[in-house]
Amino acid sequence: MLHKTMPHRFSEPNNFGHWELLFTKKRDLYLPDEFFGFVYVIRELSGEFYIGKKQFHRYHKGKTRPHSESSWRSYKGSSKLLNPQKGDFRAILSCHQSRGGLAYAESKLQFLTDCMMRPGEFLNRYIAEIKFKVAPLTPLEIKHSTRRTKHPLGFWPTP
Repeated sequence: MLHKTMPHRFSEPNNFGHWELLFTKKRDLYLPDEFFGFVYVIRELSGEFYIGKKQFHRYHKGKTRPHSESSWRSYKGSSKLLNPQKGDFRAILSCHQSRGGLAYAESKLQFLTDCMMRPGEFLNRYIAEIKFKVAPLTPLEIKHSTRRTKHPLGFWPTP
């Protein structure tokens, strides 16, 4: 558990902002307590997709404890190609307990969907390098992953 020592001081549980949770039907989760960040997908009104990642907390440089919750509930994506007003579907695909696991999961999904070679379908223009040691998925990460469910958008390949 990443933030086991942190009380629920940043915000209330069950508030996922504009994000859909595709990996569970449960709504009693408090994601920032258990996870470092999440991999997401945004679908624009044009039908194009964007795959990215977001951390749940902000960290001071060189510190391991978070100092505040990030703006993940209202986050609209990092790509300049995304129009913040035109995203009609935003979903959390999987949650991860480490920085390395989060970076790996985002890159893996981008490679599996071949987003770089499908510019009319995806807005992703680069895949970030992985600079962190990647640990095997924990049982909690496997439980909170879309690999266990059929994806409603219907195009995700199975690993």
